[in-house]
Amino acid sequence: MSRSEFAALKTDKDREQEMKSHEDSAMRRPARLITTGHVRQSWRSWVQRSWVNARAVLAAIALAALATGCDSQSKDLFPDKSTIGVAVAGVTHYGTGIEVAQVSIDEFRAGLYRGWGETNAGDCCVLLPRNIPKEPVVVTVRWKTNRLNVDESLWHEARAPIHFAVAPENSSGLRVHFLPGHRVELWVTRTGTQHPNYPGPRLEGLPPAYQPLPGEQPEPAPAPSARSESASTSNK
Repeated sequence: MSRSEFAALKTDKDREQEMKSHEDSAMRRPARLITTGHVRQSWRSWVQRSWVNARAVLAAIALAALATGCDSQSKDLFPDKSTIGVAVAGVTHYGTGIEVAQVSIDEFRAGLYRGWGETNAGDCCVLLPRNIPKEPVVVTVRWKTNRLNVDESLWHEARAPIHFAVAPENSSGLRVHFLPGHRVELWVTRTGTQHPNYPGPRLEGLPPAYQPLPGEQPEPAPAPSARSESASTSNK
């Protein structure tokens, strides 16, 4: 055998040995990867990804439910596409020492409203025309007031038109104003009473004490303070 043939034979043997070494390494590698720790880590990653996706889906469903709100209820209960259900808020201008315990607007029922301030438009729903109507919409409002300093509860009733500043489908709800003298005023608006462009009656300043009307029980006289009692005794 010549020297060149021997060198070629040695080279072939080296190649075979290297190939066998690579094959052994490749056969051993999967056994190191497929371990209990790797499976546990892969399972944990899959669960985490699935939970993140599930939370995203649930959040989207919740937002969709909130967005539909009263409109969905009105579509389910009243399939007439020309009407829409809007939320109702109470705005009371009475003052302190009185509350509105119960309210009804035609078939709608709500309450309880304190004697001064605006509640959130959370009571659902009053059915109104979807767009601003051409004809007046007049409703019957009944409400009960409770005096907090005297034992007196009275029912009141009034027929009043609804004022439409915007179309009900573009509004933030119906606001019912309870005004001194047991009067009511109703507004469909997009803004609340604190907005400078609110078209209805405004709440300004601090809440006054309720002033009883003729025929109602007077407010009890305030109890004398310790200072006034002391001054009265010294004068004697």
